Amino acid sequence: MSDLERGVISRRALVGAAAWSAPVIALAVAAPLASASTTPQLTYRVSGPTDNNGITSYVIWITNDGTTALAAGDLIAALPATEPDYFYSGYSGDVAWRYGDGGESVVWFFAAPIEPGAESGAFIIYLGRQGPEQSSPPTAVITFSAPGRGSVSIPLTLL
Repeated sequence: MSDLERGVISRRALVGAAAWSAPVIALAVAAPLASASTTPQLTYRVSGPTDNNGITSYVIWITNDGTTALAAGDLIAALPATEPDYFYSGYSGDVAWRYGDGGESVVWFFAAPIEPGAESGAFIIYLGRQGPEQSSPPTAVITFSAPGRGSVSIPLTLL
């Protein structure tokens, strides 16, 4: 008669069962915690588009919907650097917006802290069409991101 038939559990079987159950228990405990927590998101407000002699501008404000302040430099904006349908013409706005080097993207960062529930200063971006013969208006997509806040992508249709 084997140990299993007698109802005896060997040390090897017990250790094996414990090794398999630990990840399952950890997963079962972590799953409710993960579903209960949400990553605070960034939200935005946009004004525009505005036509400036063939150049389209938008004004954008980003809100910190988190429960903690964003540190200076945490809020980043990125726009693809090379696009066949439009070109980046410049930016303006709040003095805290600074230009950075992004390689594949044109990048900016907000060099001031943003308290919970508060907005960044105005970010004004200027974009132009590559050619007036474009039949449908091109759309640029700018993405804002911050650590622990995720990201938000904003489509900007050119006039």
